Amino acid sequence: MLAAMRRWAQYLYYGRLSVLKWLFHRTPEFYYDFLGVRTRVSYVPLPTWAEGHLFGIPEAGKPFLHTREEWIGLLTAIKEADKRMVVVELGAGWGPWLVAAHAAARHRGIYDIHLIGVEGSKEHVGSMRQHFIDNGIDPESQTLIHGAVGPRDGTAWFPDIEPRTNWGQPAHYHPTPNMNTLDCLSLPTLLQNHPRHSGRRKRGLVGRHRYARRQGPPHRGRDALTRP
Repeated sequence: MLAAMRRWAQYLYYGRLSVLKWLFHRTPEFYYDFLGVRTRVSYVPLPTWAEGHLFGIPEAGKPFLHTREEWIGLLTAIKEADKRMVVVELGAGWGPWLVAAHAAARHRGIYDIHLIGVEGSKEHVGSMRQHFIDNGIDPESQTLIHGAVGPRDGTAWFPDIEPRTNWGQPAHYHPTPNMNTLDCLSLPTLLQNHPRHSGRRKRGLVGRHRYARRQGPPHRGRDALTRP
């Protein structure tokens, strides 16, 4: 009983019970999380039990698509934010942390949110746009870039990949045969229109190693997901 009460208290604090809207309207093409975000199961190979599954608050020893440490990093950034947030995800894939940050910020009453996602795979950029649309975010009002990030502006090279299984492909920063040429942008360029003002604005930075203001451990991989 106490454990159940604690879980519902966490839902109320983190998700304002937004998860309730999916209790009776879930479909097998998505899985759902405690913030009210829905994600297409077609993005990654998942066991069949994940179809329509509702993931609760990440707990130690419980299966989840991302680690508790990653969630702590993200939610800490949201908690420290004020009235505006700019969130950047590098190697964004389908943009899971961008949409999660957007949902969490809105639960905190923050509505001035800008999302910046940079991804080298054209197919993954398409998935990111769809993920935004599936969760009520207009991708045209955000910054989604088919490109790469490096220490300075220039050019990068990126191979064709199998989009459903390859979510960790790095870009190349020297001419490489049989690869696609991409614009390479530095962080100052990405953030030049979003300066920080006297601590009034918080910028969350997440990426292949999942940074959200503070560094967390590397992503453990989706093959670590086991049946609850």
